[in-house]
Amino acid sequence: TFTVKWGTDEDGKLIPADVQEVEMEDQEVLVTCPQQTGTGQAVMIMVGPQPFQVPIPSGVGPGQQFMVKVKTPKLRRNVSREDAETSDFALTREQIRERVEKLHTPFMTQSNALFRKNLSFQYKRWVTNCCLVLVPLFVLALVF
Repeated sequence: TFTVKWGTDEDGKLIPADVQEVEMEDQEVLVTCPQQTGTGQAVMIMVGPQPFQVPIPSGVGPGQQFMVKVKTPKLRRNVSREDAETSDFALTREQIRERVEKLHTPFMTQSNALFRKNLSFQYKRWVTNCCLVLVPLFVLALVF
């Protein structure tokens, strides 16, 4: 399984900015069969923040419990500051500066993306924009 962080190119189109492979592991979960459900029906369960839809196995009725295996992302071990300083996780000041520079987006790129977004938004609502201009003109024509 992969996780993708999305970014935009100079034209404002979505492009994958960062792709990382995520290790998955099997996790067994104890599920209680809800009332008014039975064999073969699907049940929504939550494992952490992630929802899963699992089928109820044969022979399980309402109120009974059953085990189900789901694939969840493998949890990363939290690294303490002391461990980070003595391990491969430590970064030099130069590496940190380079990473921060890569995060910087020029003002013109940001303003161009904002302009294109608003232009696209207003283009889709052309009828509303026309009404905003024409209704006051029509009222003024009726008054005078």
